[in-house]
Amino acid sequence: MKKCAVALAALMGAAVAQAVPYSQLIVFGDSLSDSGNLLARSQAYVPGVLPVGLPQAPYYQGRFSDGRAAVEWLADDLGVALRNFSVGGATTGLFNNQAPPLPGLLETGLRSQLAEFLSQGPADGQALYTVFGGANDFLVATPATANTIAAEAIGNLTQTVLDLYGAGARNFLLPLLPDLGLTPRALASADGGVGAQQMALGFNAVLAAAYGQLAQMLPSAKLHVFDLAATHHKLLQQSASIGISNTTSGCFSGFVGIPGALCNDHSTHFYFDEIHPSAVVQREIGKAFLRTVPEPASYGLAALGLLAVAARRRKSA
Repeated sequence: MKKCAVALAALMGAAVAQAVPYSQLIVFGDSLSDSGNLLARSQAYVPGVLPVGLPQAPYYQGRFSDGRAAVEWLADDLGVALRNFSVGGATTGLFNNQAPPLPGLLETGLRSQLAEFLSQGPADGQALYTVFGGANDFLVATPATANTIAAEAIGNLTQTVLDLYGAGARNFLLPLLPDLGLTPRALASADGGVGAQQMALGFNAVLAAAYGQLAQMLPSAKLHVFDLAATHHKLLQQSASIGISNTTSGCFSGFVGIPGALCNDHSTHFYFDEIHPSAVVQREIGKAFLRTVPEPASYGLAALGLLAVAARRRKSA
């Protein structure tokens, strides 16, 4: 009995040692995650050309929506600091195909974001890393080039995870693309968004499979793949329950750098503009992110609970 108690104590100690919460949230991404980086860069690097920077109001403080990004909410919910390298317009490669092609803005793709991060020192093994991109790659795609672009994007995303792992990262949140066929821009296209939907969902299937292969290659890594398109569909089905009545047009009829009319009530729109989700939806996505990546502490507590049950059973035996 004493040996059992010692063994259980050792196991419980190991569980506590492993039950360390995430130290910070580190994000690589595009406009769906940008919390003000494009605005800061466009102000800092080209003050004579873009004196006020992009995006401006009615976008919220440099975000590409009327409120905070989902990754900001996730950091708050986890109770950790956010290091956000995301830049609106970023592709999965080196470049940005939406921002003005000016110094400091062009090389802000996810691979460039990663290079900037790695130049600052080794990766924190206790941090949670989010690698989230791909939509901007397809903005220049045609039916003839879509497969090539998809293959390159998947290669960029998986290589980014591999490079982070090689630098010491172990915990990953890997969102797939939203359903691009349901954006107001896609719905207004000639095919009503069918092509964009097929492209996004097909891309997601191949990317998820690639991440599955990575998980087998990197047994000490925790890869949490997040099906954003499925969450997108669920939120659309439940839109009334979160106060949304308009799922087909943006609250803002303009776009980044393009003037337009603004709706009276932001909270009733699924989209803020023709492609970006509203603040209400970003908050719901943040909640869904949290459900996908329970803190390591929760695993430790669960292990302690199981060990305690085992100890009681041994005592009563």
